[in-house]
Amino acid sequence: MKKLNNKGMTTMELLITFAIVASVVLALYVSIANLRSREIIASYKQSITTYKDLLTREIQNDLIMKKLTGATTYSNKIVFSFSNNVTKTLEINSVVGGKNSNSQACNNPSGNINDSIKYGGESHPLPAVGSSPITTTSGCQNVNNLRIDKDSSKTYFRVENNIVIIKITLYHPDLGDKYSINIIAPINYSR
Repeated sequence: MKKLNNKGMTTMELLITFAIVASVVLALYVSIANLRSREIIASYKQSITTYKDLLTREIQNDLIMKKLTGATTYSNKIVFSFSNNVTKTLEINSVVGGKNSNSQACNNPSGNINDSIKYGGESHPLPAVGSSPITTTSGCQNVNNLRIDKDSSKTYFRVENNIVIIKITLYHPDLGDKYSINIIAPINYSR
């Protein structure tokens, strides 16, 4: 009769098995973490797009339905006059370049310290997309903020040849995309 080898696994075989299992688990963990990051970024982009679309629709509906009769521009706001003697103001509050002082960032964890859009007396806060203040050796600073992009050579509002031109650009430094509210509307347009 033949004798069976019932010694079991050697230490080397056991170590190799653990190494293989550990590498498979690590690869799965990295894949799941990458998928989760992509999902979060996609939800941030969707929030920004929804915000931009809803605000654009609200402003455009007023300009078209209420019959825009005039517009007065300032550096950070535009005042619309409508045919029913109502005026509405679109105001942008943004720090040039979207930078805030460190002390403000530490005192306000929302991250959207000075950047805001107000239309018709209502504030439209920028959507929170992963903003968090962190303390570094140089002080406290915000990371992952959605900001209103302000190039010092451009303005948000223009009126040319009885046409109102609005361009407000939102950006997120970590998403790499810019989202613009672009509206062009005629003044005194008759149907």
